[in-house]
Amino acid sequence: MAGSFGLLLLTGCGGGTPAPAPQAAPAAGSPAPGAPAAAPVAGTPAAAPASGGPAATAFPQSPPEPVDPKRKETRWLGKIPYDVFFDRPLTVATDQTVVSGAPAMAATTPMPMSPSASPMPMPAAPATGAAGGGSGAFDLTKLASIESLIEESKQSRTKLTTGLQKLGDFNRNFAEVSAEAAVLASIAKAVGDYPGADQPNWKAKAKFIRDEAKTISSQASDKGSERFKIAKESFDKICDMLDGGKPPAKDAADVVPYSDVTTLSDIMWKFQKTFDYLKLNITDEKRFKEDKASVEREAMVFNLLAGIMASEGYEYLDDDEYMAFHKRLIDGTMQSVEAVKADDFQKFRMSLNGIDQAMAECHPKYRTGG
Repeated sequence: MAGSFGLLLLTGCGGGTPAPAPQAAPAAGSPAPGAPAAAPVAGTPAAAPASGGPAATAFPQSPPEPVDPKRKETRWLGKIPYDVFFDRPLTVATDQTVVSGAPAMAATTPMPMSPSASPMPMPAAPATGAAGGGSGAFDLTKLASIESLIEESKQSRTKLTTGLQKLGDFNRNFAEVSAEAAVLASIAKAVGDYPGADQPNWKAKAKFIRDEAKTISSQASDKGSERFKIAKESFDKICDMLDGGKPPAKDAADVVPYSDVTTLSDIMWKFQKTFDYLKLNITDEKRFKEDKASVEREAMVFNLLAGIMASEGYEYLDDDEYMAFHKRLIDGTMQSVEAVKADDFQKFRMSLNGIDQAMAECHPKYRTGG
């Protein structure tokens, strides 16, 4: 979803060398940022990267603009509410069933898979004892390694570089910039909170990076030159801190909940992009083993997001049915991490199938708030 940190530090900020050449965007199904909370939502298909996780790339298209400020969960594509789109467009697109009484349409060709690709097996019984669970606290060490969080911060830096190079880039991609920055805020918080780790060298500055990322996300809620200027200033400060510079001369709270820095809809945006990449690209054992490092990182970020969405301050935590769906979701993400560590491709594919089923069942009720 990754090149070396050194390369990224040279290219990340401040009008220097342009961002690394874009790779293709993550695989199909990623929803626009701000898709309503609590259930991952499939969105508009995009080309899948050849290898190494979702590409750190320029954002692909102009994002939807929020129309109803009183209901931040509602997202629109132009004047069309996002709710009218199918939950799982790839499945719908390849369904060739003729409806009785309707004329048959010309069949479309399903997305080709690798000749050695394995079909999605049925999921095994969910694991028990998953981290997370709505108490407002969870064990970070059970969700993701510190190395995976550091690498994800590098990916976010590169993506934000492409969206904040010029005003035109910002205006075309402000919603994606907002969501990516919001996710970076949670990654920075996780790095700062991570127990027993003395890396990265910016860990002591993580709370300042968290707050500057939150500023970017807030400013990128709409287009405009003044918003771009403020967002770019915050991004330059982040890059300077990542490169060893001092934090800004202002206070930053030591402890804040994830819900204060990243909305549930932004978590869902990232969650869906990660799921789509893993499901649509890691389709055979050869690819699974060749890309193990990036697959493991993606699975751990996947796992962390699942834990965050049931932490203090998020919606539906007192809803038993929602929390049952969340239990299935995080059981699946935990199983995906375990499968990568064990080099067990079949278990990995089963975990994705279980996650897909949990999302499909949760989505109709909780996507629009029930």
